[in-house]
Amino acid sequence: MNMGDYKTKPATNLKWRKAGLFLLALGFSAPLFGKTFMSMEEASVYPSFPVQGEYAGTITLPGAEPVHVGLQVAAYGENEFRARLFFGGFPGDLTVPSDGGEAYQLQGAFEDYVLEFGGEGTLRLRYGLNGFTALDEGNQDRGRLKRVYRKSPTLGMAPPSEALVLVDGTGLEHWRGNASMTDDRLLKQGAITAGVYGDIRLHLEAKLAFMPEKRNQSRSNSGIYIQNRYEVQILDSFALAPVFNGNTSLYRVAAPLVNATYPPLTWQSYDVFFRAPRFDAAGEKTENARVTVYLNGALVQDDVELENGTGLGGQRQEVPRGELLLQNHGGDPIRFRNVWLVEDEYSPPGTRFIDAQGGVGKASASTTATPVFGDDLAFLKTHTDAVVLRLGDAAIAVVPEYQGRVMTATASGDDGLSSGWINYELVEQGILPEGEATGLDAHLYAFGGEERIWFGPEGGQYSIFFEPGVPFEFENWFTPAAIDTDPWKVVDQSDHSMTLTHSFSLMNYSRTRFDLSVKREVKLLPDSAIEAILGTALPESAARVAYETVNTVTNEGDQAWTPEGGLLSIWLLSMFQPSDKTIMFIPYVEGDESDLGPVVNDDYFGSIESSRLQAKEGMILFSGDGKSRGKIGVLPGRSKGIAGSYDPVAGRLTLLSYDPPADERRYVNSQWQLQDDPYSGDAINAYNDGPVGEDGEPMGPFYELESSSPALALAPGESAIHVQRILHIYADEVALDRIFRELTGKPLTAVNLKRE
Repeated sequence: MNMGDYKTKPATNLKWRKAGLFLLALGFSAPLFGKTFMSMEEASVYPSFPVQGEYAGTITLPGAEPVHVGLQVAAYGENEFRARLFFGGFPGDLTVPSDGGEAYQLQGAFEDYVLEFGGEGTLRLRYGLNGFTALDEGNQDRGRLKRVYRKSPTLGMAPPSEALVLVDGTGLEHWRGNASMTDDRLLKQGAITAGVYGDIRLHLEAKLAFMPEKRNQSRSNSGIYIQNRYEVQILDSFALAPVFNGNTSLYRVAAPLVNATYPPLTWQSYDVFFRAPRFDAAGEKTENARVTVYLNGALVQDDVELENGTGLGGQRQEVPRGELLLQNHGGDPIRFRNVWLVEDEYSPPGTRFIDAQGGVGKASASTTATPVFGDDLAFLKTHTDAVVLRLGDAAIAVVPEYQGRVMTATASGDDGLSSGWINYELVEQGILPEGEATGLDAHLYAFGGEERIWFGPEGGQYSIFFEPGVPFEFENWFTPAAIDTDPWKVVDQSDHSMTLTHSFSLMNYSRTRFDLSVKREVKLLPDSAIEAILGTALPESAARVAYETVNTVTNEGDQAWTPEGGLLSIWLLSMFQPSDKTIMFIPYVEGDESDLGPVVNDDYFGSIESSRLQAKEGMILFSGDGKSRGKIGVLPGRSKGIAGSYDPVAGRLTLLSYDPPADERRYVNSQWQLQDDPYSGDAINAYNDGPVGEDGEPMGPFYELESSSPALALAPGESAIHVQRILHIYADEVALDRIFRELTGKPLTAVNLKRE
């Protein structure tokens, strides 16, 4: 097949071969044979784990139309992979055919993978920064496959009122025998119910172990034995073709329609609709059992008739009612949560997809690509000196070598959503030797993170980002090393807090020298502190994480810092994961402009459309979708010391809180020009990422909330403090509305950009 003939359908003679060196920067350790991992953090030490996962993107061949590609890569040892490549998208996606599109099974080692289409050329998929780059035989870039994190649309499905809840972390009263739970209240494999059931609808969430050196049926094996007779197989079949003994097979009876398995250590949801066999008065079977199964929201078994039990269950006589068994297969560790059933008439949805609200066809398994905290933490630990701080289910990842930056947070442990934006490509690349950085990296290492410390002003006659006398242009703008590439020293640490210090000098545009030391304390906040900030009790159903940073600057020089020579400010910036529906909000003080100044300053990157920025009745609303570049600021006289965002997709209310000094209006001005008033700057800023120029790409996407201290006029030995708190609350809309009303006096529905 000539590559020029390739239009919308891939070549059928696709080959996978190896050539050259696989470009992967990993620190290989001693062999870890026989290892079994139950958390992302533990698995991060295994050499091939950082590569394992899912990748997606668009590839365009010469003379061909772009084609969407999904790639699954599974680790089968320290230096061996099996992979599956899908043209059109992953199996279980709403937008691809029911069979998951055309797929190819691949395998290889740490070498350059080459895809060959026909006889006239090759296409390489080379592993590197944040995924795979597709290169043709002339080494031209033909597209990139970036890592994606899929979340099952039925994960967290709430049990209906009539359900029997078997596992909710509270106890084992519905189980018998050797049933046991982990310290974090998850059910272990090998449990059997105390009750017996007939027709049921079952929801179950399972986390499979990462067992990279095991094969076939020894790879995180378990099973859902309905009535202890009919097995829905549980198995790590990630990146394999669907087979009759793979994940969600009806064991050795029926292979799944598609293999919708996620990578191990990812929570996966199983939804089973079962009709028990029917018997007459004499005990003779009159109708066979039937079963329908959804894995991660995708239909995998469609109303299959079962003439007998499956596997070992086939040796037992069929019955109208029986126990539910979660199999222990050779001790393979499997964890279960949110298990419930409803005894109900057999009535499967009859659709290819279901979601957590019981809807059909509304969502696919890949509609949510929000990273999971455990995945981000494992990645950060592979490439940085990241430290995790924990307080109950709340956790944050802090990187000392990035100036004590809080990279991301979770309210629900390692399996919870990750709220911070992380620049995977740059973190993986790392800081280059002096003189080798190019592009943006030569000016700023934009690693991301949801709270980092900076200093202002950025522009103007007192700028610390421009050398004296140079024009205020990007080519002359450089971030001081102390807040860009210098690691900070950890001087104290506990399970839920960390203190770091750093001493350095800065020179501003007017040649004023600053000798200073900084102490940065990062600590998770308990519920009592969260409720004090909110001014109301937390809903019992809410998942939450909150942390505070106390940033203390001391003048270590022998000269006072004066307005005439220029002043510094403490500047804290928070980069968060966006969604199409994220909206930032900033409550403001209403009043006359002659006294308080304008309500909002958008004189940064050009005017912002009214559909994306609105200010009315004490509330500024600004789109945080990461699709259109813009920045706004709020003057200190307008600030109420709070900003935030609402993401209805994630069900997350995010708040930034700080304590503005009373009657202090002197804030540094960071505009890139010589200024008439260098102390007329903003106290709060918000930024939405987006493409730069007509043909540019966004850095993220992300959105950003920022707070600044007043200008710091400090005598020798004098200190100033700027405290900021970040809160993430996950709950239903009703609960979040109550919190929002207490904070702002307005309903949550007010966070809505209305077309004017």
